[in-house]
Amino acid sequence: LKKVVTEIVKEVDPVLSIHDFRVVTGPTHTNLIFDIVIPYELKMDKKTVTEKVNTLISTIDGNFYPVFNIDNVYVKWKKHPYGCFITLSGSISSFEPIP
Repeated sequence: LKKVVTEIVKEVDPVLSIHDFRVVTGPTHTNLIFDIVIPYELKMDKKTVTEKVNTLISTIDGNFYPVFNIDNVYVKWKKHPYGCFITLSGSISSFEPIP
């Protein structure tokens, strides 16, 4: 199922990816739980991604319910006299060469 969901997400846009995929089966339906990563360069909003993924997953099987979070990844480069700073969503990493 992970491969199928990955292909569906890539159908919405090839730059999208998923992680933390799991399946929870219940008596009436099956939850497909995962996170979708939207890179900075994608200009599609979360609502559009959500609607498209939900629609496409419902075509596989009416008993599959997608449950997902959307992670936006922001990457910014800033020029610094001693190197580059890379800012990532949720944390800050930096690269500073020794002058």
